[in-house]
Amino acid sequence: MPADQAQEPYQRKNGSHMTTLKEDSPVESGTSAAVTAEVNKKEKRDAWLRRAPLLPGLIFTIIVTQLPFLVTIVFSFRKWDADKPRVSAWTLDNYAKIFKNREIVSAIWNTMVLTASVVLVSLLLGLGIALLLNR
Repeated sequence: MPADQAQEPYQRKNGSHMTTLKEDSPVESGTSAAVTAEVNKKEKRDAWLRRAPLLPGLIFTIIVTQLPFLVTIVFSFRKWDADKPRVSAWTLDNYAKIFKNREIVSAIWNTMVLTASVVLVSLLLGLGIALLLNR
């Protein structure tokens, strides 16, 4: 052990003793902030290089799933006729028609109840199985 590192006894609550080494601060040990910053920069670059092969798949997934979703949202606020493809001004008439129709409102409510029920039952079954397997 180097002479410049002093040992200090440390006493635990249960009465046993342990010896620890005093750590030098980065300034005392010769490590500069520039070296630390360079190491952090290299770690960040390495992390991005590990993720780089995933980017084409991520971009493709976003294009294939999210762009059509956004276009659907935009068209839902417009009056659109497939026979005469002419885009009109922004309107909420489509939503007013949907919520005035009792059958559609009933179908939306049934879908929400069914979804909540399935999620709740799946959660309870999964939790029960997990607790049984944890024994």
